[in-house]
Amino acid sequence: MGGPPHAPLPWTPDGATGEILLDAAGELVVDCGARPTTSRERAQANAALIQRSTVAHQLLVATIQAAMHALRSYEHGNASPDLAASTADHCAIVLVQMEAC
Repeated sequence: MGGPPHAPLPWTPDGATGEILLDAAGELVVDCGARPTTSRERAQANAALIQRSTVAHQLLVATIQAAMHALRSYEHGNASPDLAASTADHCAIVLVQMEAC
């Protein structure tokens, strides 16, 4: 994935309008209300979706990495049904959270 890195996470809404997202350093990431034709409600909804999506992305990456490590352990002789069950349970919880976004 070439190109410049994105702004540091987490991205959070500004306290004033909820239309602006700031990065971990407090720098502007996006102003969803910058277009005069966008309603305040739409701008706030767009900013909230972007913010939820960045959090969801982090959670999905962490979950996939954990599942990958659990599956790889079976290549090295691990036969733990407890590991399989806990990994599947964690994936199910994350899936429910993602469906709610």
